[in-house]
Amino acid sequence: QDIALLCLSALCAYLLLSLVTYSPLDDGWSTAGANTTFKNAGGPVGAYLADGLLHALGYLAYIIPLLAAGKVVQIFRMHQIQSTGAVWLLRLLGFFLSVFSLAALIEFSVFSADTLPAGAGGMIGQSIAGLTISLFSTIGGSILLTLMLCIGSMLFWEFSWLAVFDAIGNFVLNTIKSISLFCQGL
Repeated sequence: QDIALLCLSALCAYLLLSLVTYSPLDDGWSTAGANTTFKNAGGPVGAYLADGLLHALGYLAYIIPLLAAGKVVQIFRMHQIQSTGAVWLLRLLGFFLSVFSLAALIEFSVFSADTLPAGAGGMIGQSIAGLTISLFSTIGGSILLTLMLCIGSMLFWEFSWLAVFDAIGNFVLNTIKSISLFCQGL
């Protein structure tokens, strides 16, 4: 488990480094040239990875290594020895639901993406946003994509929205009670 944790952490760090040092002048899957030097700190492989992820997901590409690292830490902290294939499929489904719906929602947003090769949400965000707008309008598509994001994040991070709402409710009630007691003491 220690080796897997170290390898996955190094992979996440390398991917983040490659994304942060992305240069549109480097050769990538979308550009070709006689460029033999790469500005990307990840080298040619990092340049290709960064170019592909930024084209596919836009701004969301920067979050992918952080999501993966967070999930790796969560899995190793849970001390689960063995997860069934169904659990891994649900996690993977949750990951893709979250990423694709968030890419489309970012494409809906007001963020401009002048420095990115394929828009704020990338090609995936543009495709899904275009499809949902044509089928459900902007507001209906936003509601549907937000629902998909909530379901996806619940499956990926393995939590319950009811537990979240219950914790928020308890916090609000305890805060009101504390304020009430404080005001009575004045």
